[in-house]
Amino acid sequence: MQQSGRVGSHDCLAVRHHSKKLVPASEMFDVTISIVFVHDSSEFIVVQKLYQLSENIFVLIHLKPFDLVSKVQFQIVALYK
Repeated sequence: MQQSGRVGSHDCLAVRHHSKKLVPASEMFDVTISIVFVHDSSEFIVVQKLYQLSENIFVLIHLKPFDLVSKVQFQIVALYK
């Protein structure tokens, strides 16, 4: 690559930009991990509650229709407490 031999404003800007200290990638990476961890933990809680709900609903399928109505009413009251 040929050099033009003149020092212009673009050359000075390039020197200034190269002298700046770069931010280590690990600092930004730590922030990303903490955000992902919060998201995953909240998602885990939702999945766990859905799993518990699915266990309760699966049991209700095997009950007689009259028992099913009384069981559902009991669970609805329990959810609002």
